[in-house]
Amino acid sequence: MSDTFEVEVGPKGRVVIPAPVRSRLGIDVGTRLAVLVDEGAVVLVPRDALRSRIRAMFGSLEVSMSEELLADRRAEAAADAARS
Repeated sequence: MSDTFEVEVGPKGRVVIPAPVRSRLGIDVGTRLAVLVDEGAVVLVPRDALRSRIRAMFGSLEVSMSEELLADRRAEAAADAARS
């Protein structure tokens, strides 16, 4: 299958994703897509695929990023309180 298709923006900014692309990516009616703008390009990514990519990138971290951020904020607050 070719990875290049031409589509046209229709009324209300709608774009029809070609059937071979939808089939290949498992995009059905109701599939949620993330719309990304990357260097002047519009990229549509199924949300589940995006979530999987993010988990693959950060899943090996041993510390929760939210817990790390909270710990940093608490340390900053304690340092501010000690200076006061």
